[in-house]
Amino acid sequence: MQRFFTGFIIVACSTVTFASTKVSLVFPDNSDKLVFESANWPVKDPSKSTKLAGQKVEYTIETGVKTDKLFVIDVTSGKVAVKPIGDIKDGTWTLTKEEFSTVYKVRVEVSTPKGPINAASIELQDAGEKRMELVDPSANGSATFFFVKAGEVKVAVSYKAGGQTKDPVRQTFTVGGDKESTLKIALPDGESVAPLAATSTNEPTKSTKEKDAKGEEKAQDPGSPIGNFLVTLIGLGIACGVGYFIVQYMKKNQDLVKDTLTKLGADIPKPGDANNQAHDPNPVAPIAPQPMQQIILGGAPPAAVPAAPAPIQQISQAVVSGVPKLIASDGSAFELPEGETTVGREFGVGLVVPNDTVSRNHASIFKTGGNVELKDHGSTNGCWVNGAKVSGSQQLRPGDSVRFGSIEYRFEG
Repeated sequence: MQRFFTGFIIVACSTVTFASTKVSLVFPDNSDKLVFESANWPVKDPSKSTKLAGQKVEYTIETGVKTDKLFVIDVTSGKVAVKPIGDIKDGTWTLTKEEFSTVYKVRVEVSTPKGPINAASIELQDAGEKRMELVDPSANGSATFFFVKAGEVKVAVSYKAGGQTKDPVRQTFTVGGDKESTLKIALPDGESVAPLAATSTNEPTKSTKEKDAKGEEKAQDPGSPIGNFLVTLIGLGIACGVGYFIVQYMKKNQDLVKDTLTKLGADIPKPGDANNQAHDPNPVAPIAPQPMQQIILGGAPPAAVPAAPAPIQQISQAVVSGVPKLIASDGSAFELPEGETTVGREFGVGLVVPNDTVSRNHASIFKTGGNVELKDHGSTNGCWVNGAKVSGSQQLRPGDSVRFGSIEYRFEG
């Protein structure tokens, strides 16, 4: 037991000593460098780094874990060198140009014949790992990958066109020669950012917007349901209190109230007026409806009176005979499949409408045979059919104007 504690103390002391050790870094040139420590390969800009200038500098290692890595970014070339801290022998790391074998940033730009892609999923694979980034309208068709190993990289782009999921477009590139590599991929089709920026002429009033911490606009938060309930409850309490006060005041000041109402032209009945009203002892009874008299022409046998026509029953459902589809303002059409189709601005739903007036999960369209029904999910800016806001759900008929937020479609079937 004594040997165990002795060994534990020696290991702990060696760790503390290593955590406070300074190492000498010898660079191949005098350009500025950024140095930071991390247990894994980062996927974004380091949150903390130290800027060093000169060809030979000293750096204090903060971590006590020898398996953690020391990263050095060459600001001029945009290349990165990395080495496990435990592999730095004799407190000195002499870097060579060949050790800067990782590209700090790789930018992937995806375009369509009409402009940058509106929404897509970009997958990048280098010699070390496979990563994925999502592109939304605010990204303008691009995504940035950090700390990509130089050499051959494979890029795959998944996207939609005309409401249908397309086969991924795959390309292979070689990175490592530029300060910040830019890889460009052109798709044969797909929804671009520019056409979806147009809005209908009779759009509803947009919700108040606010800026989030990154400066991006977002719809104002409708608030907590509990908070809204408490506010409503307090409002009802105030209204009841005011009503009770008015009733008590009228009871205590009846003469004043009657005089005021009389001056305003109100007819206030006086006591006894009800007993002085004359009552007709023989009120006129309502005339009972008479049966239709049969008209008999001279010499003709009496014809049977036709029975009253059966009441016309209202059609409860609008049956769609053709292929139901939503047609956008630019002429593109989205065919509605059987079952439920989710509508929202988030990539991955059935019908993607990437506009800031459309909620992430805005509404659903249900197609059952020839019946098509629209259901709102409590969205911020609502659903509108022929200019009327949808409350709950509503059936769609061919020719209806359907609007999600400020984006308008025409329903045909």
